[in-house]
Amino acid sequence: MDNLVTQTVTDASVNWLEGSGYELESVDIQSLNNNVMVTIIGNGPLPPIEKLEKQIKGKIHGKNIEVDVLHSDTYLVTS
Repeated sequence: MDNLVTQTVTDASVNWLEGSGYELESVDIQSLNNNVMVTIIGNGPLPPIEKLEKQIKGKIHGKNIEVDVLHSDTYLVTS
């Protein structure tokens, strides 16, 4: 069942982030607290979290999603 939850959250997260300045870094199930940790990286405004909630509602067997946002900027320095 964990593999199904991981795949569901991965697919929903990629869809949620599409067109934003963020990308999915990882999805990990934390069995101790019944959470699914979603780590994303990027910058700019986040898409509405409600879009992610709608995609996973009723599909992840009572688990909660915790989103960890890593803000990142990339700079090119030429010599």
